[in-house]
Amino acid sequence: MTTQCAQEGWPAVHAWNPTAKRHHLPMWFKKLVRLAAMKHGLWEKCTSNYLHPLFELETVAKARVFDHWGSCVIDGKRVMFAMPYGERDDEASRLASVIGCLVTNCGIGSWHPGTVLYIFSEPDRSTT
Repeated sequence: MTTQCAQEGWPAVHAWNPTAKRHHLPMWFKKLVRLAAMKHGLWEKCTSNYLHPLFELETVAKARVFDHWGSCVIDGKRVMFAMPYGERDDEASRLASVIGCLVTNCGIGSWHPGTVLYIFSEPDRSTT
């Protein structure tokens, strides 16, 4: 899914997907993060201490996947992407479970050859 190029960092991310927005959360993802933060009793802590609930949920899931992240459009839908250093399938799965979305390991990330691309996508609500 990714194409390696001579660039690294954000220029490489934009070469991979020109619709990429750095540190952007799609509305569907924001809603799920907010609901999960409330469910885990983190919302008040986050809003009163200027903490981002996404990173507090990483702590709940015992996961660190948002080294390099943002959103982009894939197959006509805005999704979240993360490119941590090294494979973190278990952590990404735990975090997706806590948040309530789907996650896919898409191989080597475009940020750097040592990163792995994870795509977090909205669950299909028509089947629930």
